Amino acid sequence: MLAPNGEIPAEIVEAFRSQFVACDALYGFARDHRPDHPPTPDAAGHLILATYARGSKTYQGALRLAYLGYGAQSFMLGRSLWEDMLVAHWIKLNPDVAPRQLDDHRRMTLALYQGELRRFGLDVPDAEPLDRTERDRLKAEFGSRHWTKLSMDALCNEVATEFPEQEGHRRLLRQVDALLHRHANLIVHNSFLSIGGAFSSIGDDGGMTFDVGVSTRFIPSALFIAFFSYIHLTSLVVHGEAAEALARLWHDHKGAFTVERDAEGDA
Repeated sequence: MLAPNGEIPAEIVEAFRSQFVACDALYGFARDHRPDHPPTPDAAGHLILATYARGSKTYQGALRLAYLGYGAQSFMLGRSLWEDMLVAHWIKLNPDVAPRQLDDHRRMTLALYQGELRRFGLDVPDAEPLDRTERDRLKAEFGSRHWTKLSMDALCNEVATEFPEQEGHRRLLRQVDALLHRHANLIVHNSFLSIGGAFSSIGDDGGMTFDVGVSTRFIPSALFIAFFSYIHLTSLVVHGEAAEALARLWHDHKGAFTVERDAEGDA
């Protein structure tokens, strides 16, 4: 069990036992099959491995928060993990473009940051020079966009071919994107949903309720987006027998989050 030290609220674990079992099984698999080399020896392979490493810690953090009953905060991390998963698949499909774009975005970002440091009279660390022409070119190329130059919706569409129809992967990709990712965006930002459940007034006597402690709110959604994102991120760094074992793990535990339906949509 990937649970933090100390007391775990029993009502949280009991309410979502099958989901926690699935998430713990995935964590155990990843712990036992940590890659010792990138999936490919090129720059793109190293970027995928670095993204997997970042996502691994995010996944652990999301589970720990969920165990403690902090579903909204776990859901926020799930949104980050979803992005890492999509980006990693995009890197795989664009191995020549991705490293160059990331480096160009890095150079632009650092140049702009150095300009802000100078504007406030602060020390500027040593860095590679970037002349104004190159900086302006990069600003025109990227603007305020993500370094892939794609929105999350566009990224999802770009990598959909990576998710086979078998075992429900493609269908669940679309559902997680349309429902959970959209839901998570509302939670991570200040919105009607994120603030609506955090505070409420009750009755005419001015009584107030704050949701600042343990609750079951958002936990199933947080666990689902974390499980789906991390298993598909992990799939990029395992091969052979480990990849087969990961496929079995998906088959064995996807039912914790999904309901099989027939062609008419009946459960």
